[in-house]
Amino acid sequence: HEPTKTQATTVNTHHCNALMIATENGYAEIVELLLAHESAEAQATAVNKDQWNALMFAADNGRADIVKLLLAHASTEAQATAVNKDKKNALMFAAGKGHTDIARMLLATESADAQATMVSQYQSNALIYAVRNGHTDIVELLLQLKSASLQLKVVNAKGMNALEIAKSEQFDAIVVLLEKCVSS
Repeated sequence: HEPTKTQATTVNTHHCNALMIATENGYAEIVELLLAHESAEAQATAVNKDQWNALMFAADNGRADIVKLLLAHASTEAQATAVNKDKKNALMFAAGKGHTDIARMLLATESADAQATMVSQYQSNALIYAVRNGHTDIVELLLQLKSASLQLKVVNAKGMNALEIAKSEQFDAIVVLLEKCVSS
């Protein structure tokens, strides 16, 4: 049976609503039901006590099927540029964890360059998160954006840019990609 509006918008002690819980746990069928519910916009734009939205939960947990459902919902695409209390967006989570399919979906939105140039409270952007964890495929995706030169200029809290991080981690394939982008 379909949840009532009160059931669909109720939150737990962590201020997570039904959509966030279903998203985090990979319940695509429930996510689909909730997105069809009259409270869908309120749920999709809601955040928990740490300012996480459903899209962040899906990106962080590698739930590509759910990211696709969320991005297809009108009120959710705008959530791609939302940030949590650490100023991290969904793309940063996907980039850091190597969820290439999710990064590709997020970068296919109109806000791709905005997402890619955002900087967390740790002075890191999606490129730095991808480089730091050796995710070459995601680095390639990010460097294809118009904002590539801006992304490369970001210096993290340790005073290092993406190229310096790649060199220090000895990620040779990433170093080659970054150097090629810097020289062009």
